[in-house]
Amino acid sequence: MRTTVTLLFGLCCFSSFSQGAERPASPVFIYQLAAGDVEQPVNLMGHVSALETTNITASVTELVSAIHFSDGQTVQAGDLLLEMTSAEEHAQLSQLRAQTLDAQQQYDRLRALKAAKLTSDASLDQQRASYESLQAQLKAVQARLADRLILAPFTGRLGLRRISVGSLIRPGDLIATLEDDSRVNLDIEVPEALRNLITERAPFEAQTLDGVVHIQGQLDHFDRRSNPTTHNLLARSTLPNAKGELLSGMSLKVQIRRHRHNQLMVPESALIQEGTRSYVFVLLPDAKVKRQSIQVDLRQNGWVTISSGLALGDKIVTQGAARLTPGASVKIMGEDHGQPLHDILQQAKP
Repeated sequence: MRTTVTLLFGLCCFSSFSQGAERPASPVFIYQLAAGDVEQPVNLMGHVSALETTNITASVTELVSAIHFSDGQTVQAGDLLLEMTSAEEHAQLSQLRAQTLDAQQQYDRLRALKAAKLTSDASLDQQRASYESLQAQLKAVQARLADRLILAPFTGRLGLRRISVGSLIRPGDLIATLEDDSRVNLDIEVPEALRNLITERAPFEAQTLDGVVHIQGQLDHFDRRSNPTTHNLLARSTLPNAKGELLSGMSLKVQIRRHRHNQLMVPESALIQEGTRSYVFVLLPDAKVKRQSIQVDLRQNGWVTISSGLALGDKIVTQGAARLTPGASVKIMGEDHGQPLHDILQQAKP
């Protein structure tokens, strides 16, 4: 009986001692939430195309008689690229030109005679009909020859030649490609989810996949339709290409910097990560802390933007949170403004 009483008395004394002894306050550093501006990079892909491009083709079936260009040659608008004519057609053209000129001279002479009343109306009408008939024949031959002369539609650079002299060309057969790449279009694929976050005139930086060519520009226009398969929209920027470094079909890595204003930001060191969830310890007015679940939006350069869970002016623990539990007392050793840990610890020295 005496043993039982003694044990109960000891337990009561231990319980009283435990309740009276408080855990010492943990030293921590805090940060007071403030709003700031952040620059969020959005990484996308873009593809280069020449400002003007066309396939040079024929409109008739004919043998190639002469080629007047070479691979990669720069040509001017209207330059003769290829002939599909014969000596017979040129002879016919020369003959008709001579006949038409002679008929015109005879017609002009008869008009002068008619004015002097030295010839009849019937003679003049007959000569006029002959002259007009030869004019029509000459235009027909010139039109046929025009179909057999391939001219450059605009100034640009030709690609590889696809035909040779003596080749039989049919309508639609590719002769060569012609591109004006003094300026190029960069078409950037923008996911639908980002369309409202990226605006026209947004600046961007781009580089070739090998990292050799770096360019800067801004978005000019968005396409009005989205691709139903990829759910991407095309944003286009027109860029100078005087050196010819950007080739049609090239892929470029594009980074668009999205500016976001008045974002709640905290040092990344304040975060406690448990699986996919993030927490911080928030300082209460009685110098104790509570654990608060937060939604992380963006991580950048040691800082985190918060989309929910905290409010402007909240004070959170950034250093010393590893030993804390909800409701623990803390001793504030200083403020953390995102500086290096060595500088933060200097505040704690007497």
